[in-house]
Amino acid sequence: MSAVTTLPSARRPLDRNHGSKAVAWLFWTAAMFPANLVLLAGSLAVRSRLATGEWPSYGNPDPSEFGFHLMLVVLAFIATAAMVVVVPVGGLAVSLLGFGKTVRLPVAISLISSVVVFVLVVNDIGGISNWIAD
Repeated sequence: MSAVTTLPSARRPLDRNHGSKAVAWLFWTAAMFPANLVLLAGSLAVRSRLATGEWPSYGNPDPSEFGFHLMLVVLAFIATAAMVVVVPVGGLAVSLLGFGKTVRLPVAISLISSVVVFVLVVNDIGGISNWIAD
């Protein structure tokens, strides 16, 4: 019996499925960024509606009055913009490493939800994007 122990990874060849759960969770988290942006911006508009009694419009009320909530929306916007680049590039890199099956669905959901966010921001449905950018 040997007194030297070896790590389990040193005894077996590279297992492509070993880290697939962690990779999948990472991509699922990234895929939720666009949905979080829509939810945060919508909740800010609803909060404004409840506070003032009317739907927010450009300059009415000033979105900076909502401080921390507005900061969360801006951070979500920045994170979503970053994820639009990171998720497809990361998905391609991860699939080349052999984890392709675990990231297909989160990458697809991220791309679809990013397109939805892009359409909502460009078309400014309800005037919320223009109000937040105020």
